[in-house]
Amino acid sequence: MGEVRTMLRPEELMAEGLRRYDADDRAGFRALHAHDVVYREPALGIEAHGAEAMCEVVFARKTAFPGLRAEPLRRFAAGDLVCQELVWHARHDGPLTLPGGRLVAPTGREMHTPACLVIRVRDGLVVEMNHYWDAMGLLAALGALEAPVPALAT
Repeated sequence: MGEVRTMLRPEELMAEGLRRYDADDRAGFRALHAHDVVYREPALGIEAHGAEAMCEVVFARKTAFPGLRAEPLRRFAAGDLVCQELVWHARHDGPLTLPGGRLVAPTGREMHTPACLVIRVRDGLVVEMNHYWDAMGLLAALGALEAPVPALAT
């Protein structure tokens, strides 16, 4: 199956990806990404290779946060790169599995997590996505931090 190149400019591709994700349109979201896309989430040490693997990672969030939606803030593009600041909003209504297998039971708590997405586009499709977000802030909001985090020495 060949990929279908979009006619969207890179910044439009970012906006459309967020719209499709918010709408739970997995197939539509997948169609905006190259088959060999690389997805990285440094906060959790995640790196997924390929569109299906990326979709598994990003749509798994909706198990713990079924109403997960993005509030786009500032966006800018330069050549084949797009940077999008946003806030993720949701209520923790499902089990959340953390790296290492630790399970956080549903808390019913609201979360508002700042994030930044950086994508690289080639031939009208996303080929690279880096997702930076406040993991410590999310865990604190859910009451899931096991111990206080020591201050960094300066």
